[in-house]
Amino acid sequence: MTRVLVIGGGITSAATSALISERLCSKNVDLTVWDKARGAGGRMSTSRSPGNSQCIADLGAQYISVTPEYEIAHKSIYNELLQENVIKHLTTHIEGSKSRDVKDFVTSNQGISSLVKHFFNKSGIKVNFNHSANGIGITNDKMFEFKTQDGKTELFNAAVMTMPIPQILQLPGMDQILDEKTTEKLSNVRYSARYALALFFDKTEPDVVLNSSMPETGAHYIGDDSIFCYAAIDGKKKGIDSPTSVIFHTKVPWGIKYLENSLKEIEEILIKHYRQRYPNWPEPSSVKCLRWRYSQVHQPYENCPKAIILNENPLLIAGGDGFMPKSGFDTCLDSASAITDILEDKL
Repeated sequence: MTRVLVIGGGITSAATSALISERLCSKNVDLTVWDKARGAGGRMSTSRSPGNSQCIADLGAQYISVTPEYEIAHKSIYNELLQENVIKHLTTHIEGSKSRDVKDFVTSNQGISSLVKHFFNKSGIKVNFNHSANGIGITNDKMFEFKTQDGKTELFNAAVMTMPIPQILQLPGMDQILDEKTTEKLSNVRYSARYALALFFDKTEPDVVLNSSMPETGAHYIGDDSIFCYAAIDGKKKGIDSPTSVIFHTKVPWGIKYLENSLKEIEEILIKHYRQRYPNWPEPSSVKCLRWRYSQVHQPYENCPKAIILNENPLLIAGGDGFMPKSGFDTCLDSASAITDILEDKL
């Protein structure tokens, strides 16, 4: 039995797990998935109001935009997601969107994290959440020894890393595995940074509108604001009746400028700012502020190889949007396929 560890709880990890379970089931692969978060999603995360579990908000990715090329390449995947009611076509208006010649999709009833959960469920793997890798080493008999934050160790024959590239470099022990040239290339990858602010109203609030002249607007890109670049009313964006929640994303330059400020301080600034912009809104029941230190890939890995081998024996692979031309659902699917190709070849 070959023990393979996949680290990460986002869409690349979920799609990789599903592909491994499908394509390597005859190779006696024992698959384990770790993620440091409390639940699936990664940058496709969804939060629920502490006062009403039906009041949800997507804090990261908001919808999926599919180019004609990817619509053909991933046709079977999109057909499956539509047939199983995981996603549906976006029918509401997104004001200020510059997307052209693409099809937009949103999740049907649940948050964007349901897309990630779909692939994990398809894999049949039970993900180990709250499971943070805190060290990596190679034993004398060529196995990976991974340490967890609570001091435990586990051995694996191969491993796949799907977290943002800076987190790979920060893992204790990686400096003993990576060669100088690969380390330099990994270090050159850059991500944008931003903050997200979610407002949970716990009930339907008709007075919460983004644009009084266009009350049907479910989401819009904001061009005339010093902090916010995007806002969405979650249920209206998906075209469903649900308790009102609103999500704001900050502009990248602002997020980078205040990246190291305390989250409490940022939350206070963002709450004050949204109140100035929408003074007639009622008070939310609760709020949540989240820092996206690694939001989207700004400068990818050299030549965008989709996935790379970090170590041959034992086999260590890295993948995700950091190895693609840009961040997105389809590019993460491509990376997951490349990771599985390497595993299939090497195992």
